[in-house]
Amino acid sequence: MALFPGPDDWEAARRAARMSTTNARDMHAGELETSVLLHVRPDLVRPGYQEADHLADRRDHLLTTGLSRYTRSGVVGQPSRATATEGRDLLAHLVKVFAGYLNVLDPQQPPQQHQPAGKGGDQGQEPVRH
Repeated sequence: MALFPGPDDWEAARRAARMSTTNARDMHAGELETSVLLHVRPDLVRPGYQEADHLADRRDHLLTTGLSRYTRSGVVGQPSRATATEGRDLLAHLVKVFAGYLNVLDPQQPPQQHQPAGKGGDQGQEPVRH
């Protein structure tokens, strides 16, 4: 089963939007999420986000202890780099890539050749045969 977007889809979307951060470094309330909100619902972005950067690159026990062990504010990333344009471009890329996942599920479509992750294909899976 494919989960969308997967890590490679997110990284490809970051590149398409010309973001400067990575999935590993910009984990929560950083450049990506703030950019999406600035585009879709700027009223939800708190004042001061430009000064809210917080890096916590080592999060070895995040799933055990939760986010609060690594940040008081909830930010792990760089919201100061966020723009509404990046949010728009990121979402446009994800919409475009999602079509590849939908086509694989459509029994009326011919079998697809395997596509690299982040280009509308499964995450490293074999091609689907109808």
